[in-house]
Amino acid sequence: MDIVHIPFKDKIAHFSFYFIMYYLWEKALDIKGNKKYIKLILIIVLYGIIIEVFQAIFTSDRHADFYDVLANTLGAFVAYVFSKFVSK
Repeated sequence: MDIVHIPFKDKIAHFSFYFIMYYLWEKALDIKGNKKYIKLILIIVLYGIIIEVFQAIFTSDRHADFYDVLANTLGAFVAYVFSKFVSK
């Protein structure tokens, strides 16, 4: 039971985790150049899609959710934009 009801808290969590994942991987890999940024975003988005598909296939109490994938993608993309502004 939730003490405080927060709408869409699972989507906020997905967004936050993928934002952090992108940002940390970008810094760890010391990425320079637009093509490398795009590759990292694609890898992270593909990872999120694979996790959602595995949930649908291998679990009986979870299901794949398009909006989770959307939140993951937005988290990675916003982290990319954020890192561009921070690096200036």
